[in-house]
Amino acid sequence: MEDFNEILHQHEKSGIAARATWQIQAFCECLSDCNLHDLGCHGSLFTWCNCRESPRTVRERLDRACSNTAWAALFPATQVSHCFIELGRGIEEGD
Repeated sequence: MEDFNEILHQHEKSGIAARATWQIQAFCECLSDCNLHDLGCHGSLFTWCNCRESPRTVRERLDRACSNTAWAALFPATQVSHCFIELGRGIEEGD
């Protein structure tokens, strides 16, 4: 298991400056070199937000599950769900 904090495609990022093409390509090559494939997802496309107000809001699909072909063949019904969870912020006791 690894946490790369990278995207595979430009449409997986919304907000300020686009991700550098070389950075996306490097991540794609890393997965390819390891014979891994993105399993896709259901639900929200974006899994991370910088929680800043517009126009500085950035959203990205950083969370993903990958597998090799053999694993995917063993578990063909696998589905990855991105469920939105809202956590309270700035709420003080007594409010």
